[in-house]
Amino acid sequence: MAELDRVKERIGWLKVVFAILMATDITLLGWLAQNYNMASDFQSLMAFVAVIVVTAGVVWINRSLSSSLTNWENFNGVGARSSAVGFPYRDRSDSPRNRRA
Repeated sequence: MAELDRVKERIGWLKVVFAILMATDITLLGWLAQNYNMASDFQSLMAFVAVIVVTAGVVWINRSLSSSLTNWENFNGVGARSSAVGFPYRDRSDSPRNRRA
């Protein structure tokens, strides 16, 4: 159970970091959209670099969350068909569209 609790805690922490990075990214993009003509070239360049770095962080956190969810599914033994983590139809063979009446 300690391993399961560790994975759950990691997922919770990554969700918090993901939300903070997304808010920062949206704020930076909004600032750039509103101030691109009034800001100096240096400010615009630094804001653009910050957007790239924060967006890369968002992508990295997203991949890390995906990996943690996969580890949690494998540890729990629930497999790919479980809806416990919000992905009820991961493989297409179990999709409602592929079921025959």
